[in-house]
Amino acid sequence: MEVHLRQRWRAAQRIIEQLTVLHHRRQHELDERLAYAGQRLDGLRSLSRKLARARQHGLHGARRRVQQQLPVTVNELMHLLGDVSSVLSRSAAPPPIPTVRQLLDALEQLDDEFGELTLDDKCRYISVTTEPIALEGVELGRFEIRLYLDDLSSLSGPRPYEVLALDPNPPAGEDHVTHPHVSDNHLCEGEGASAIRFALERGALGEFFLLVHAALNTYNAESPYVSLDAWHGVACADCGDRIDSDDAYACHRCGDELCGSCAGRCECCDEAFCPNCGGTCAQCHEPACEKCLTTCPGCWRSICADCLEHDDLCPACRAEQDDEELPDEEQDPLPAEGAPTPAGSTAVFPAAADGPPSPAPPSPAIIPT
Repeated sequence: MEVHLRQRWRAAQRIIEQLTVLHHRRQHELDERLAYAGQRLDGLRSLSRKLARARQHGLHGARRRVQQQLPVTVNELMHLLGDVSSVLSRSAAPPPIPTVRQLLDALEQLDDEFGELTLDDKCRYISVTTEPIALEGVELGRFEIRLYLDDLSSLSGPRPYEVLALDPNPPAGEDHVTHPHVSDNHLCEGEGASAIRFALERGALGEFFLLVHAALNTYNAESPYVSLDAWHGVACADCGDRIDSDDAYACHRCGDELCGSCAGRCECCDEAFCPNCGGTCAQCHEPACEKCLTTCPGCWRSICADCLEHDDLCPACRAEQDDEELPDEEQDPLPAEGAPTPAGSTAVFPAAADGPPSPAPPSPAIIPT
């Protein structure tokens, strides 16, 4: 779609304004870091003088205190100098800001290259649309590369552009991933990060869009959000790992698909189950699905169908109940007639038919001789 020349001119002016602000921020950031590094360096010099005086006057306590502070100050200064070096590399010799004419030519080239250059009515962003992209036989569709102009002045913060899927074909269960290297509309730039950032700092629009387009047509098997091999697979409902559909186990109760490490296999019915639809038998300690697990009414433990006794009791509760149902111990029988009677006891003989039992006759007295 042809964009009106006035809109392109306004977009070019906004790009120049934002890049000017970016360069001023970088210079201000460098000045602040250099000033702070100078303060910390002065602090290091002060500690050095204190250490020399402590040694000269034999102040062992002061010497120990200074020596304890030195490593902290030196490490902080080294870290700060690394930050200064990084900022210096970005702001010491900033690239020249392009002119309006150069930006208008770049926009014209983008229109010729992609065939569809878009500027929204308020010139908040510039976008181009790619051709349908396919990687290793996986159709990913077209993508819109959208550059937000007002974010060019803060390149040290969030990325000022997005990659939007126009014909999304995400992997199952991963709707936020629309490309092996695009998640939530943000491109994982990989090794191209510095080149993309440098193109934006220079206002090289054509170079920026071509770099992002090239990244979308490249697949790095070592660092994808979702590998192309598993693009048409499924995500394990428990651990989230992606697996081929043929290797997935479906929970027979809720239907969730699981990997082999997360799926349980019931020892009673041999069905697969997820962690929410099964557990372990408290008796045999084997996995069992919810359908085959029963709560023992005696001890309230989960017992599988193979371990249940009659009355739906576990073996321990069944044995305890059997012990309670045993008859009481029988009484000792009466001694037989003529049997010896224990010393100190009185034998009782059966009663006559018409009277109570009679006691045994007294033993004859023994008279000493």
